[in-house]
Amino acid sequence: MISKAQGSKIFIIGKCEDDKSSVYVTELWNSKEYHDNSLKFPGVKELIMKAMTILDGQPEKGKEIKVLSRN
Repeated sequence: MISKAQGSKIFIIGKCEDDKSSVYVTELWNSKEYHDNSLKFPGVKELIMKAMTILDGQPEKGKEIKVLSRN
């Protein structure tokens, strides 16, 4: 669903070998506005709420970065 959102560049889900209980989600968007708009898609907020029920606590807030170079 999110991978088809306008402005979505990449969506990666991974685990750290040192911490098997943590999951890391990396998203790259053309802009914060595109990301914010993706949350308005039907079913997205419900899917997020469903995921929250299996988490052990509140997720850490992500970091916004400015891309300096790309090829």
